[in-house]
Order: sequence, then C-alpha cells, then structure tokens
Amino acid sequence: MIASIRKIQLAVLTVSLLFTAACGGASGKPNQATLTAQLNRSQQLATRMAQGLQSTSLATDLQLTATVQAVEALFQAADNWELVLPADFEQASAAWVTGEDSNDYGSSKWTIDLGKLRWEAAATQGMVWWSVPDMPPVSDFYLSVDTRQISAPPDSLVGLTFRVTEDEEGYYLFQVDAGGNFAVYQLEDDQWLALLSWRPAPEYIPGQANQLAVLGQGAQFYFYINHEMVAEMYDENLAVGTTGLAIGLNNPGDSGTWEFESFQVSSPAGSFPTPTANP
Repeated sequence: MIASIRKIQLAVLTVSLLFTAACGGASGKPNQATLTAQLNRSQQLATRMAQGLQSTSLATDLQLTATVQAVEALFQAADNWELVLPADFEQASAAWVTGEDSNDYGSSKWTIDLGKLRWEAAATQGMVWWSVPDMPPVSDFYLSVDTRQISAPPDSLVGLTFRVTEDEEGYYLFQVDAGGNFAVYQLEDDQWLALLSWRPAPEYIPGQANQLAVLGQGAQFYFYINHEMVAEMYDENLAVGTTGLAIGLNNPGDSGTWEFESFQVSSPAGSFPTPTANP
C-alpha cells in the first residue's frame, strides 16, 4: 500500500506540474475565474487517478488474499483425505521394492528397517532413478516424505515423483539438490522438460532431515519444503498416476545414500480402491 500512496502522490505532482506549465505559458495573467476552473479540473483529474490506483491495489490485495485462503482451505481439506498407503515404510513394505537392482546407468540397493527406507546408489553414468510403490493411481493427492541425505555429492538430487504413468514412461519430478536448490521437471518421451527452473529454497536445511511435499488438485500443483510453500505450477499434461521417490547422480563414479521416513500419499475418499492390510 505504501507503493500505491507514492504513486498517488506522484500523480498529483504530475498534474500540478502540468497545471503550472499551462498557466506559465500564457502571454498574460489569467483571471481568477480561469485559474479556479483549471484548479478544479486538475484536482478532479488527480482524484480520479488516485482512486484508480487505489482500486487496482485493492483488487490485487484481495486477489492475493483469496488465493492464499483457497490454498489453505485445500491444504486443510487434504488433512482429512484417506491414506492410500500406510505412512510407515515397514507397514507398507509389501508395496515397496527392496533388494538390489542395476542397469546401464548404475545400481541401487533398498532396505527397510525401523520404519525407514534406506537407498544406496552408485552411478556408472549420470542417472535419475525412481522407485514407485504398488499403489492405485490417483488424481487429486497430497504427497510428502521426510528425507535425509547421509552421503552424496553436492550436485546430487532427491525428490518426489507424481502422476507416474502406468508404463512409468512419463511423470513429474519435484527435485532438490544437496545445496538446497529445487526444480520441477516432466519426463516425456525420454526427454526432460523444465516446468519450474532451478531456484534456491532457503527453507531447505542441507545435511539435515527435510520434508518435501506436493499438493495436487487437477492441473494445479503446490510445492512445499519443510511446511513452507515454495512454488506453484499449472500443467495439464498428466492427469492421473501413481507417486514415488527419486534420487539422482550426475557423474560416473558418483555414489550416495539417502534415508526416507513417513511417506504419505492421500487422496479424497472414494477416488481409489480401498487398500488391503499388508501382512
């Protein structure tokens, strides 16, 4: 609002300068009636300009407030959505891949213990590796995980995948590097499309446990780091899919270890089949 007041003051000053220039440019001294009429017109113009600036500023403030309130309401509603999987990795162990796997890009090893998933990886070339649990696809969802990097290069990444297609050939990736920068990409036809370019996240604490979260409703997405919204995005490319975890190593010979805890994915009631209890 301070900026708006300054604009209003500038508008009044501009009108005053125009009025002074008009009076000073006359060859003779104008009579009092002319001066009064010009002054009235200048004041009316300044008032209309000031009212227009105030209305624009008020409209912007109201729009921002409404947006924040809508997101908060959606976030609160998500608290009452149904869990798609148990948040404890041990309870949901039947849904997650464990053991070892390798391909042309590198190798990974997953172990679950004391409710946590431990992921060790080594790269033979730059790679992004994702792990998706056995779960039904969802459209609207809330997804979060607590993650801690135990060891990895500074340019390594960790993140969440969502709207993963049935063939796992396409998905969105919310990723954070070890220095606390984040970005959102889409994998499509083996190509990475940057939807939100890399930017710093002061909310991220390097070397500590951090919570990453995504709230999706239709084509609108909101991204959180340690309970603070850091970005939002609108994209219609992928409408439904599963969710999971991802890690990335950029150089041959790189290796890293990450821990994950409290993986939560929830969705509105009735939007997915009721999961059966794991043995």
